[in-house]
Formats: sequence, structure tokens, C-alpha cells
Amino acid sequence: MSRVVSTAQSQNAAAIIIEMNTPGGSLSDMFSIMSSITKANQSGIPTYTFITPNGLGASAGSYIAMATNKILMAPAQ
Repeated sequence: MSRVVSTAQSQNAAAIIIEMNTPGGSLSDMFSIMSSITKANQSGIPTYTFITPNGLGASAGSYIAMATNKILMAPAQ
């Protein structure tokens, strides 16, 4: 995620979209990703989470999603 933010900054990206489908993950990875999201937001690049169709954003994924500017969810099929 850190590389994504650096690339987005260097290319003056309008936004970063995280495509998510996760039952969770490690605490240290979650904090690292959330830190990168904060860095992106502080530089003026909004971040969005997109939960894929029938996808999950559970456990650590829910915290990551809540750190973004908006959460978008596809309908279940």
C-alpha cells in the first residue's frame, strides 16, 4: 500500500480505490495499510474501499475500510 500511495502522489492521482474481499488479516499489516491511507489522505488523495460482489470486509478489513473516505459495496449475487 505504501508503494501505491507513492505512485499515486507522483502521478497526481485523483483517488485510490482499494478493491476488498478479505476475511481479515494480521494486526501489523492492518496498521501499516491504515498508515498509508492516512498518508494519502493528508496529501490530498482520497481513498475509497470497494467491497467486491459477495465479498468480505471483515475483521482487519473492516478497520482498513473505515480508515478510507468512503466504503462502496457491490450487491450480493
